[in-house]
Amino acid sequence: MISKLIKLQARAKALSNRLKELDYLYKSGQEDVGRITRLKTTLEAERIEILEELREIMGEHLPSQMIDAIQKAQILGNEKQVKECLKRFAQERGWGKKIIEQVKMHKGDIIDLLISIAIKYVKEITK
Repeated sequence: MISKLIKLQARAKALSNRLKELDYLYKSGQEDVGRITRLKTTLEAERIEILEELREIMGEHLPSQMIDAIQKAQILGNEKQVKECLKRFAQERGWGKKIIEQVKMHKGDIIDLLISIAIKYVKEITK
């Protein structure tokens, strides 16, 4: 399960990098708005696919707080709500201030953070 999550995390990071690149191309005027919009739509579908794969990989091990975070992550712009779900989950797991602070301070795509927390959780429950 952990190896699948790590591969999924790599896909999520690659997706995030592609989205950043699209933003750069748009802002620099190197691509037209129509093309950028089509590409972003395709990448958004892939983003939702990754979240669904996370749900499938975790299966019965997926806690309700993570389900809530995944649902919130499917809507762009909900990063703050996703972080709140993950902070509550980390507190309930007793993971300490370090993890909670990492969640709070996380920069980058929220999917990467979700998968990181999922990996930590799986490692804990499979000890």
